[in-house]
Amino acid sequence: MRILHITDSHGTVKSPDSRTDLYYLTFLKKFAEITYLIKLYNVDMIIHTGDLFHTSRVSNKFMGQFSEIIKSYNVPLYVVPGNHDIDGYTIDTIDQTSLGLLSKTGVLNLLTRDNPLKITAKTNTGDSFVVAISGQEYYKDIDTGKAEDYEMQQPEADINILAVHGYIADTQQHPNIRCTYPKDIITDADIVLSGHYHRQFEMEVGGVSYYNPGSM
Repeated sequence: MRILHITDSHGTVKSPDSRTDLYYLTFLKKFAEITYLIKLYNVDMIIHTGDLFHTSRVSNKFMGQFSEIIKSYNVPLYVVPGNHDIDGYTIDTIDQTSLGLLSKTGVLNLLTRDNPLKITAKTNTGDSFVVAISGQEYYKDIDTGKAEDYEMQQPEADINILAVHGYIADTQQHPNIRCTYPKDIITDADIVLSGHYHRQFEMEVGGVSYYNPGSM
């Protein structure tokens, strides 16, 4: 079983002031490139750990272009809602957003606290094993030391993966930036996939592997 982990793509039609390219085209090209990676590495599913879009609502044309690319993957895309994907820093607004609409229409799947996954997979030798995947979406009190933010939402499996849009950092941050360090996390997950922090890192602390691929 192979999972492609991406995060913080921040799709938007309006180009940021610091960009000299057509930002939305670069965004679409990056997702089109994933089609090649899926075939090259025999990817079974994609997990995006939040901030798929830069704003909670994007244009219908942009959503349509993005949807056509995602449908061509022929593998499921699961997205943990980030702070830019929702309004008011609460998952309660998801039905009013572009991410929520794409979920309702089946283009992608939400990976949230209320929608965990359990998948039965096989090793190269044909032996079966169970993978539990839980999501923790962004909310206003994340990274305030709440232990439940890093708990799996279902009974333990052979491999337990938590995908979270929280500010997990591997190095000291500015005092005014609220973040969580792996050494302070108590979790029943074996693997934690994170987003929000735009810097790539991977580390192992207390037998738990932490991965952040960096902003897409």
